[in-house]
Amino acid sequence: INNNSGQNANNIQVAGSGLSVSYTVGNSVYSAIQMMDGTASGVGGTQTIGNLALFDPNNCVTYSGSKVQTLSTGGGRCTFYLQLVGESLPVGVYPIDVNVSYTNGNTSNSVSAIINQRVNLYLAGKFSANPSVMLTNAQNSANQLISANYPDSDTTMAITRDSFGNVYAASIAGKLYKYTGESANSWSLLKTVNQAIISLASDNSGNIYLAMLDGSVDKIDYAGNLTSLGSVSNPRSLSFNSNTNQLYLTSDSAIYSCDLANITSNCFVLSSLPILSSINQLLASGNTFYAASSDSSYSYESGASTWSGMESALNQGSITSIALANGGAGTNLYMIESGQVANSSAIYQWSTSSNSFAPVVSTSGANLQGDAYGLISDAGNGLFIIGSNLISSDLATNVYFSYLPSSVLGFTSTPWTTISGLTANDEVVELKTATQLTSY
Repeated sequence: INNNSGQNANNIQVAGSGLSVSYTVGNSVYSAIQMMDGTASGVGGTQTIGNLALFDPNNCVTYSGSKVQTLSTGGGRCTFYLQLVGESLPVGVYPIDVNVSYTNGNTSNSVSAIINQRVNLYLAGKFSANPSVMLTNAQNSANQLISANYPDSDTTMAITRDSFGNVYAASIAGKLYKYTGESANSWSLLKTVNQAIISLASDNSGNIYLAMLDGSVDKIDYAGNLTSLGSVSNPRSLSFNSNTNQLYLTSDSAIYSCDLANITSNCFVLSSLPILSSINQLLASGNTFYAASSDSSYSYESGASTWSGMESALNQGSITSIALANGGAGTNLYMIESGQVANSSAIYQWSTSSNSFAPVVSTSGANLQGDAYGLISDAGNGLFIIGSNLISSDLATNVYFSYLPSSVLGFTSTPWTTISGLTANDEVVELKTATQLTSY
């Protein structure tokens, strides 16, 4: 906005280096890099830096060529957009220095501001001392869970994010909340349904899918309109695959691939799965799918006639969760267990060379033991594990929450590290990372 006014006021034009941004992620330093929307300006320019993109259809910060804009005195204005493209950083807070150079008459000036890229880890469940969803900053030396200011005290059964970074949390009482990140308290009640919501998923258009305890499945579009998609028997989880543009549902004994318009008439079984116990999780990496029961893990390639068994549960344990790292790289598949024999690892990584799971160890060679039941990887391959009496030679005491820091952050060593804030009475149902640009 050009607020210059009065007899000697001047117009403003972006000039010099135009818009430049600076931020640091571990050993990756983006220092005062100029940005310009080449599509809009017609003269090229750097439009994306890391996972930060400029969208400037009005050429507000175009600094060369014929489309440089002039902001007139007395309130001339122009709006441009900085947007995140994908989840690609480890959990943490990354300050971004935004600077715009301009001319004010014959004088060169600049204006700057700091915005934060917040990569938060959200925990859904029931907590004794806090609301049902909390978050952590893994770059904070305190490594302490803090409240996410969630407005509902009911148990949170499911959590997801959309392609715009908004977070959605669903309660056992059938309430769906949306968190935009505009402030630390920006939760709003989006919809109330008459059933407990047990699973959530989102597609690339910002639609949210809800699976209810009674088997019904609904869709809520970005405007908040609710549509019933039908029902399935005993749904356990929902997931969306952008490669196939299909919604996937797991039940006690089958995995269904469903058209987004109507699941009642447009679902089919995704090949037969030779399981001995009920399915507890489904993940997808491109056209490769991974499923786990408490007994075994499986993989499936689209178009194949059957699932392939990967490996049974190890050391007499039960598989409680699987996770993919780096946005779904198939070589980084992780599995956690509980109830295994003493001194056995609680977390394993799949090895494509040996076609087996091997214990995950820290840079000191230490594994993590105990009963693990919650697992997620952030976009930098940092691992977060929830469990009971988790112990490692890296840790001073038994803990309920531990993580292995991402190597992307530039640490010379990555030991198993404690995150405090959970107690024996807390129950974590689901974990989810989400990234937002904030002014705080």
